[in-house]
Parts: sequence; C-alpha cells; structure tokens
Amino acid sequence: MTNVSFSEDQTIPLLGRHGFFDHFKRVEFREKEKTVMLEW
Repeated sequence: MTNVSFSEDQTIPLLGRHGFFDHFKRVEFREKEKTVMLEW
C-alpha cells in the first residue's frame, strides 16, 4: 500500500498526472473518505 496526499492547491502535477492514471483499469476518487482507489 502507498499513501499519497492530494491537495486542491497542488501547483506541480502530482505523480505525473498526464498519463499516470492511464496505467490503471479503474480510478475511483472517494471525496467523503478522502481516498483514491486504483485498480491495476
């Protein structure tokens, strides 16, 4: 498991947003729980 902190005020792309999420079958942002689920 890897913990990553996301911020609405993040100025530098975190984890290389351009193309990073394309490597996963499913990406689910759970705003209430403040989590992101990534399915490989």
